[in-house]
Amino acid sequence: MKDKQSSLSAGLALLFYGLLKLLATFGLLSRLPSGWAAHLLDWRSLLLYGAASFLIFKSDKTPGLALLVVALLTRFNIVNHYITQYQYLAVPAAFILVGLWLSVKSLRK
Repeated sequence: MKDKQSSLSAGLALLFYGLLKLLATFGLLSRLPSGWAAHLLDWRSLLLYGAASFLIFKSDKTPGLALLVVALLTRFNIVNHYITQYQYLAVPAAFILVGLWLSVKSLRK
């Protein structure tokens, strides 16, 4: 059941983002206020769509909350500055921390 919820959540987020990209391709997002289309199509917005989808459609809210935290952190310019400046450390550290967290979580059950 949980696997179906994850697939549904991820699928709906990607479907929504794909539809937005298609609307932008045909110029239908140009009617939005200035700059909105760029924000809607930014890769960081995909993280927000995924977080919203996981929070709405998945009974376990942990992945949605984790994705929401990552999405919000990437929206802050200071975080982006440090990630780009120290990405050789930040990206592996993020993978290690998430991997440890998921491993410990799975061992507890």
